Amino acid sequence: MPKRSSEFAAYDRELKKEAEVADLEAFLNGYRLATGELLEMDEMGESPDAVCIRPDGSRIGVELTQVRRSPDDAHWQAVLDNRDEMDPEETCDEIWRLISQKAELRKSFRIERNILMIALRESDFRIVVGLAKLIPIKDLESTGFEEIWIADFKGIWDGAHREAVLFGLLPEQYRFETERSMFDQKPYG
Repeated sequence: MPKRSSEFAAYDRELKKEAEVADLEAFLNGYRLATGELLEMDEMGESPDAVCIRPDGSRIGVELTQVRRSPDDAHWQAVLDNRDEMDPEETCDEIWRLISQKAELRKSFRIERNILMIALRESDFRIVVGLAKLIPIKDLESTGFEEIWIADFKGIWDGAHREAVLFGLLPEQYRFETERSMFDQKPYG
Protein backbone atom coordinates (compact mmCIF):
# COMPACT_ATOMS: atom_id res chain seq x y z
CA MET A 1 0.00 0.00 0.00
CA PRO A 2 1.49 3.40 -0.93
CA LYS A 3 2.38 5.79 1.83
CA ARG A 4 0.01 8.73 2.33
CA SER A 5 1.40 12.17 1.64
CA SER A 6 1.76 14.56 4.57
CA GLU A 7 -0.70 16.89 2.84
CA PHE A 8 -3.33 14.13 2.68
CA ALA A 9 -2.68 13.17 6.30
CA ALA A 10 -3.11 16.81 7.40
CA TYR A 11 -6.37 17.03 5.45
CA ASP A 12 -7.55 13.80 7.08
CA ARG A 13 -6.77 15.21 10.56
CA GLU A 14 -8.67 18.41 9.73
CA LEU A 15 -11.75 16.43 8.63
CA LYS A 16 -11.62 14.40 11.85
CA LYS A 17 -11.47 17.59 13.94
CA GLU A 18 -14.43 19.08 12.05
CA ALA A 19 -16.43 15.90 12.71
CA GLU A 20 -15.51 16.08 16.42
CA VAL A 21 -16.71 19.70 16.60
CA ALA A 22 -20.01 18.73 14.94
CA ASP A 23 -20.43 15.80 17.36
CA LEU A 24 -19.64 18.04 20.33
CA GLU A 25 -22.18 20.65 19.19
CA ALA A 26 -24.89 17.98 18.82
CA PHE A 27 -24.04 16.63 22.27
CA LEU A 28 -24.05 20.08 23.88
CA ASN A 29 -27.50 20.83 22.44
CA GLY A 30 -28.81 17.51 23.78
CA TYR A 31 -27.08 18.14 27.11
CA ARG A 32 -28.86 21.47 27.47
CA LEU A 33 -32.22 19.76 26.84
CA ALA A 34 -31.38 16.96 29.32
CA THR A 35 -29.96 19.01 32.18
CA GLY A 36 -31.13 22.57 31.57
CA GLU A 37 -27.45 23.58 31.77
CA LEU A 38 -25.67 25.31 28.93
CA LEU A 39 -22.09 24.14 28.47
CA GLU A 40 -20.13 26.57 26.34
CA MET A 41 -17.30 25.19 24.22
CA ASP A 42 -14.02 26.83 25.22
CA GLU A 43 -11.41 24.86 23.28
CA MET A 44 -10.90 21.69 21.28
CA GLY A 45 -7.82 19.59 21.87
CA GLU A 46 -6.70 16.20 23.04
CA SER A 47 -7.01 14.49 26.40
CA PRO A 48 -9.88 15.44 26.68
CA ASP A 49 -11.26 16.27 23.24
CA ALA A 50 -12.87 19.51 24.41
CA VAL A 51 -12.96 21.83 27.38
CA CYS A 52 -16.26 23.53 28.14
CA ILE A 53 -17.32 26.22 30.58
CA ARG A 54 -20.26 25.66 32.93
CA PRO A 55 -22.62 28.57 33.77
CA ASP A 56 -20.79 29.02 37.11
CA GLY A 57 -17.52 29.61 35.21
CA SER A 58 -15.93 26.26 36.10
CA ARG A 59 -14.25 24.23 33.37
CA ILE A 60 -15.09 20.64 32.50
CA GLY A 61 -13.55 18.32 29.96
CA VAL A 62 -15.64 16.43 27.43
CA GLU A 63 -14.21 13.22 25.99
CA LEU A 64 -15.93 12.00 22.82
CA THR A 65 -15.94 8.45 21.57
CA GLN A 66 -18.15 6.31 19.39
CA VAL A 67 -19.26 2.72 18.98
CA ARG A 68 -18.95 1.55 15.39
CA ARG A 69 -18.15 -1.62 13.54
CA SER A 70 -15.10 -1.86 11.37
CA PRO A 71 -15.90 -1.35 7.66
CA ASP A 72 -15.06 -5.02 7.02
CA ASP A 73 -17.41 -6.22 9.79
CA ALA A 74 -20.20 -3.95 8.55
CA HIS A 75 -19.74 -5.19 4.98
CA TRP A 76 -19.69 -8.90 5.79
CA GLN A 77 -22.52 -8.69 8.33
CA ALA A 78 -24.64 -6.95 5.68
CA VAL A 79 -23.72 -9.48 2.98
CA LEU A 80 -23.79 -12.72 4.98
CA ASP A 81 -26.27 -11.98 7.78
CA ASN A 82 -28.39 -9.26 6.16
CA ARG A 83 -27.58 -7.05 9.20
CA ASP A 84 -27.40 -3.31 8.68
CA GLU A 85 -26.95 -2.51 12.37
CA MET A 86 -24.54 -3.52 15.07
CA ASP A 87 -25.90 -6.14 17.47
CA PRO A 88 -27.15 -4.42 20.68
CA GLU A 89 -25.34 -6.85 22.97
CA GLU A 90 -22.08 -6.34 21.06
CA THR A 91 -22.71 -2.60 21.28
CA CYS A 92 -23.16 -2.79 25.05
CA ASP A 93 -19.96 -4.83 25.41
CA GLU A 94 -18.14 -2.22 23.33
CA ILE A 95 -19.61 0.58 25.48
CA TRP A 96 -18.15 -1.02 28.61
CA ARG A 97 -14.80 -1.59 26.88
CA LEU A 98 -14.67 2.08 25.82
CA ILE A 99 -15.66 3.29 29.29
CA SER A 100 -12.86 1.22 30.83
CA GLN A 101 -10.34 2.39 28.22
CA LYS A 102 -11.29 6.05 28.64
CA ALA A 103 -11.21 5.72 32.44
CA GLU A 104 -7.55 4.72 32.21
CA LEU A 105 -6.80 7.61 29.84
CA ARG A 106 -8.72 10.06 32.05
CA LYS A 107 -6.00 9.78 34.67
CA SER A 108 -3.70 11.78 32.37
CA PHE A 109 -6.26 14.36 31.18
CA ARG A 110 -5.30 18.02 31.50
CA ILE A 111 -8.62 18.76 33.25
CA GLU A 112 -9.56 16.90 36.43
CA ARG A 113 -13.37 16.99 36.02
CA ASN A 114 -14.68 15.24 32.89
CA ILE A 115 -17.75 14.05 31.02
CA LEU A 116 -17.66 11.01 28.70
CA MET A 117 -20.00 10.99 25.68
CA ILE A 118 -20.40 7.73 23.76
CA ALA A 119 -22.04 8.14 20.34
CA LEU A 120 -24.00 5.29 18.82
CA ARG A 121 -24.09 5.37 15.02
CA GLU A 122 -25.06 1.83 14.06
CA SER A 123 -27.27 0.44 16.82
CA ASP A 124 -30.85 0.60 18.02
CA PHE A 125 -30.55 3.21 20.75
CA ARG A 126 -33.50 2.12 22.89
CA ILE A 127 -32.45 -1.54 22.99
CA VAL A 128 -28.86 -0.58 23.86
CA VAL A 129 -30.07 1.78 26.60
CA GLY A 130 -32.15 -1.05 28.07
CA LEU A 131 -29.04 -3.22 28.25
CA ALA A 132 -26.75 -0.41 29.45
CA LYS A 133 -29.08 0.25 32.40
CA LEU A 134 -27.85 -3.09 33.76
CA ILE A 135 -24.32 -1.70 34.28
CA PRO A 136 -24.06 -1.11 38.04
CA ILE A 137 -23.76 2.54 39.10
CA LYS A 138 -20.86 1.61 41.41
CA ASP A 139 -18.87 0.34 38.43
CA LEU A 140 -19.51 3.58 36.55
CA GLU A 141 -18.64 5.73 39.58
CA SER A 142 -15.27 3.97 39.84
CA THR A 143 -14.26 5.35 36.40
CA GLY A 144 -13.68 8.86 37.74
CA PHE A 145 -15.97 10.52 35.19
CA GLU A 146 -18.49 12.95 36.66
CA GLU A 147 -20.99 12.10 33.96
CA ILE A 148 -21.29 9.41 31.28
CA TRP A 149 -23.78 9.83 28.43
CA ILE A 150 -24.87 7.59 25.57
CA ALA A 151 -25.93 9.62 22.53
CA ASP A 152 -28.08 8.45 19.62
CA PHE A 153 -26.26 9.74 16.55
CA LYS A 154 -27.81 7.18 14.20
CA GLY A 155 -30.58 9.56 13.13
CA ILE A 156 -28.05 12.34 12.53
CA TRP A 157 -25.76 9.95 10.65
CA ASP A 158 -28.69 8.77 8.48
CA GLY A 159 -29.76 12.37 7.80
CA ALA A 160 -33.17 11.99 9.47
CA HIS A 161 -32.46 14.28 12.45
CA ARG A 162 -30.28 17.20 13.49
CA GLU A 163 -30.35 16.52 17.24
CA ALA A 164 -28.97 13.72 19.38
CA VAL A 165 -31.13 11.91 21.92
CA LEU A 166 -29.21 11.29 25.15
CA PHE A 167 -29.34 8.79 27.98
CA GLY A 168 -27.34 9.46 31.13
CA LEU A 169 -25.56 6.45 32.55
CA LEU A 170 -23.96 8.49 35.34
CA PRO A 171 -24.96 10.08 37.67
CA GLU A 172 -28.14 8.25 38.53
CA GLN A 173 -30.25 11.43 38.36
CA TYR A 174 -29.65 11.51 34.57
CA ARG A 175 -30.80 7.93 33.93
CA PHE A 176 -33.51 8.93 31.51
CA GLU A 177 -33.85 9.34 27.76
CA THR A 178 -34.20 12.86 26.44
CA GLU A 179 -36.68 13.90 23.77
CA ARG A 180 -35.88 15.75 20.60
CA SER A 181 -37.01 19.36 20.54
CA MET A 182 -40.23 20.12 18.69
CA PHE A 183 -38.10 21.47 15.82
CA ASP A 184 -36.58 18.03 15.19
CA GLN A 185 -39.72 15.89 15.45
CA LYS A 186 -41.21 14.08 12.49
CA PRO A 187 -44.39 16.01 11.57
CA TYR A 188 -46.54 12.94 10.86
CA GLY A 189 -45.20 10.11 13.03
